[in-house]
Amino acid sequence: MKQSVIFVLLVAMLLPFATYAEKIQVNIKGIRNLKGTIRIAVFKDNESFKKEEPFKTIEVKKRGLFKGSLNCSFDLPTGVFALALLDDENNNEEMDKGFFGIPEEGFGFSNYEHTGIFAPVFNDFKFFVKKGITKVKMTLKYM
Repeated sequence: MKQSVIFVLLVAMLLPFATYAEKIQVNIKGIRNLKGTIRIAVFKDNESFKKEEPFKTIEVKKRGLFKGSLNCSFDLPTGVFALALLDDENNNEEMDKGFFGIPEEGFGFSNYEHTGIFAPVFNDFKFFVKKGITKVKMTLKYM
């Protein structure tokens, strides 16, 4: 009995420090085929993005692909994040590049339609995860 009371008190003390997961709904547009896997890298800051060290990576199968669009969802804690997407058509878990380093597979960023030749910075495609459902749009670009 005494151990149960101690356990309950310990849980009650730690509860305010718990990280709650919130639902992220991602709508991906512009997928050109059913080959391979969609890989979403989740970043917490510009430094981890520059180093290509994601906080988390989500793999999404293309089974629900309809007219180039796909929806998926996953959980993240509240805070600031940015998503970088790779259409890994050959499932080698990396961006294939051709002549002059030009990407051969599709890529995209959260709530940001990429138009330049250089990668964006974290602030260009970051978003805030708040309590409840956060919706994110991603459009793939193929070079």
